[in-house]
Amino acid sequence: MQEKIDSKKAEDEIKRLKEELKKLNTEKALLEEKYEFYRAIFDNAGVTINLVDPETLKFVEFNKNSYESLGYTRDEFMKLNIPDIVVSDSLGGPLEVPPEIFGNSTSYESRVKTKSGDNQDVLVITKYLKTKGKTFFNNVVTDITRLKETERALKKSEEFSFSILENSPSPIMVINKEFNIEYVNPAMVILTGYNAEELLGTTFPYPWVDEIFSVETWREATSKGVKNQEASFINKKGERFYVIFSTTPVYRNGEFQYSLSTALDITERKRAQEEEKNLRIKYERAQRMEALGTLAGGIAHDFNNLLMGIQGRTSLMLIEKSNHDQEYEHLMGIEEYVKSATSLTRQLLGFARGGKYEVKPLNLNELLSLSADMFGRMKKEISIHKSLEENLWTSEVDRGQVDQVLMNIFVNAWQAMPGGGNLYIESENIELKESFYKPYKVKSGRYVKISITDNGTGMDKATMEKIFDPFFTTKEMGRGTGLGLASVYGIMKNHGGFVDVYSEKGVGTIFKLYFPASEKEAVKEVPVSESIIKGSGKILLVDDEELVIDVGTRMLEKLGYIVLAAKNGKEAMQVYQENRDKIDMIILDMIMPGMNGGDVFEKLKEINPEIKVLLSSGYSINGQAVHILEKGCRGFIQKPFDLQKLSQKIREVLEGGGH
Repeated sequence: MQEKIDSKKAEDEIKRLKEELKKLNTEKALLEEKYEFYRAIFDNAGVTINLVDPETLKFVEFNKNSYESLGYTRDEFMKLNIPDIVVSDSLGGPLEVPPEIFGNSTSYESRVKTKSGDNQDVLVITKYLKTKGKTFFNNVVTDITRLKETERALKKSEEFSFSILENSPSPIMVINKEFNIEYVNPAMVILTGYNAEELLGTTFPYPWVDEIFSVETWREATSKGVKNQEASFINKKGERFYVIFSTTPVYRNGEFQYSLSTALDITERKRAQEEEKNLRIKYERAQRMEALGTLAGGIAHDFNNLLMGIQGRTSLMLIEKSNHDQEYEHLMGIEEYVKSATSLTRQLLGFARGGKYEVKPLNLNELLSLSADMFGRMKKEISIHKSLEENLWTSEVDRGQVDQVLMNIFVNAWQAMPGGGNLYIESENIELKESFYKPYKVKSGRYVKISITDNGTGMDKATMEKIFDPFFTTKEMGRGTGLGLASVYGIMKNHGGFVDVYSEKGVGTIFKLYFPASEKEAVKEVPVSESIIKGSGKILLVDDEELVIDVGTRMLEKLGYIVLAAKNGKEAMQVYQENRDKIDMIILDMIMPGMNGGDVFEKLKEINPEIKVLLSSGYSINGQAVHILEKGCRGFIQKPFDLQKLSQKIREVLEGGGH
């Protein structure tokens, strides 16, 4: 009987234990579920959370964001400690910890480094935590890199804006809501003759305002705004000056706050208005050039001859001046204008496929990087991304013209991204098959491909069909010549390559440039000396343009040479035959009526096979020039040229250097 009682108790105990075990398992499952839930919250928090041993500075526990935000795996991060990731100068040293941490929670800014070596600005909220008899740093870390970049950008923007105001050539002042002057820039001080201390805080009528303006008229103009209003005032010396001014009022919650006033000094223009009237009419007529079309190359040639006259005379005047002379700055300005005009003729010659200037085997990666970096410095709102083939084939190109192609496409992309954007530049080696290149009428074989992609406004099909047409532009009047992409097309064709374009409205545009590859080794650019090299000897100058003969003779004489001149091929032959033994070299124009440069050169070679000739032209090195050079002509010089370039080309020819 006792055994049955004991057996029943045992069964009851086993049953109780089973129920207890079941209950414990249920509680364990709930705890594990809660652990997984809180662990998921911990790991997927949008910030970094970790526990750090204050003695070893090792990470005791950390969430997924701790290592992923820095580019590490969990296993890699487990091996790190605070000194491994904190930038040494962010807290005065990686081991230095603010003493406030040992009390309540505190926050401070620091800087950490990622696995790739980049720095991240972070905000750290730390609490000194005690648990299970141990103490830890409990850190919550937020990436504030973008915030700090924005702060730095805002500070830079403020400094930049103030710098623009201070350095603006236009007079600027700020009027507050009490109509007192709150700010004047240096240009305003110069215009009125009053210093800033005399102007700041003054109310209307301001010192330079005479009886022409009433208080009511000025206050209305200031608070409501005017644009391009012409007016005259009196400066501190009592002299009347004329301006075109505009005022831009700023309102907040419907209440006038301040007004920005800008002015354009037109005093000299007003005084010379009558005298300039006829010149302005002629200038406006000159700007209305039409129907360049197939005449573009000829116009560029003639224009280069005119620029030759200007450049030559400017060079002759500059050589007599030091940079302290009053006229030096004006002469240097003229040279800059000549360079700008020459750039335009390059566009025209590019469109007309007027030949190349100086062809060399080059690695286009170098030119591509230089052009992209320079463009990036000018247009900081554009982010440039480069992916360049490491072992890019060489191409025989004219460096200046290819740079012109790249800059035209870069500018086109920039204008398609008015709010900024991304520009992707790639280079690669490619073998073209007939099915691909047949429409472009180029040879099969190896090509260097350059792709330039933007994420701008894109173009529709109708626009894409016209973009390479001369004088086609989508820009407003006065903002584009319509020659940029036309010259891209011409230059690429002239290099034996081609350009392809694809675009989608609202997506972006990609230009693909294909240059024939060369077996030649890329040459390194050698810096050209900027000195003027004088010499001696007798030179025969042949050109059908009187102004080129005139200025060319003066330039050569200034360099120390005796000059004989001929205005056409027939006269050149006669002068050479009469002075054959006295003439050291000939500068020969390529395009002349009657006997052109090629005909004259061949006749001269018959007389003297060793004759030294420098070919000169308003065109670039086209087919005819290449033929003359291949026949033994010693060099080529492009009009317009200055004394420095002319002197160096003469030295190259006389010393036997090639072109």
